Amino acid sequence: MEVGFNLGGDGVDALFIIGAPRTGSTFLFEVLSNYFLVHYPDNVVALFGHRLSAGFWFSRLLFQDRPHDCFFSVRGRTRRFGWRAPNELERLFRSLLPLHPLVNQQGHCEHGLKRFEFELGKIAARSSLPFLFKNLQVGLNIHRMLSYLPRSKFIFARRDPLFVAQSILLAKQAELVPPERVWYLVPRGMPRLTDQYQQIVLQVNLLEWEICNQLSQLPAQTFEIVRYEDLCRSPCAVVEQLGRSLGAEWLVRRPNGSTSPVVRYSEDNKLSRNELDRLSEMIQKLEWPTLGS
Repeated sequence: MEVGFNLGGDGVDALFIIGAPRTGSTFLFEVLSNYFLVHYPDNVVALFGHRLSAGFWFSRLLFQDRPHDCFFSVRGRTRRFGWRAPNELERLFRSLLPLHPLVNQQGHCEHGLKRFEFELGKIAARSSLPFLFKNLQVGLNIHRMLSYLPRSKFIFARRDPLFVAQSILLAKQAELVPPERVWYLVPRGMPRLTDQYQQIVLQVNLLEWEICNQLSQLPAQTFEIVRYEDLCRSPCAVVEQLGRSLGAEWLVRRPNGSTSPVVRYSEDNKLSRNELDRLSEMIQKLEWPTLGS
């Protein structure tokens, strides 16, 4: 039944946007997918589940190579902003990769990852365009993804940890997540903490260390770091630099004239002074990875 699952592999160029939650990764995904001519999953593709080749075919039938011109999301979700808007395939990647470090990774959904490789290979056989994905679980499983798609590259989205922590706290409140529960992505080695502020700061810190440790073992040309602050201040300049750094296959712009986002950059304090001081104090007590950034 698995004959043909080698169709992908070395023949697929895939770029994955990774990072901690609330670091601007969705905005980066939207900017890159709108600017460059790439295969990216939109809200139509997401309807097809594991049948990615069918989803991409149907999306192209509907939209051709038209840009989506969508630079909005609600905590990473874009459904309300149109079918052409980028989708991070949360359900698909949740079935492919562990969301929690306590999940046994040995033999975890190997068939699903082979199917993922196979589906991308089917699309790549018809088109030489590279693939662009955004999914934060991939950041905790970089080597696993490289074992199936060895030509993958990665963009590590980073942001001032104070505003990452603030944004996660607000997201938990908006989604009525209990204070003791870690929101969305659990890093390895994450202890159970009753102090929600300490929990959030440690979550971000451990995620960044884990991603940096994995990326540090890769050749420098296989990953880039993008800071949210730089992206907001000058999105076109950041995207152009990324294209040059990633290689010639990423320099092909969309032919139909995509819209450039107009961003008014600001980092507003949305918590009380006491809450911000607590977060800031905890952040300053921890060591944060640099990875050349």
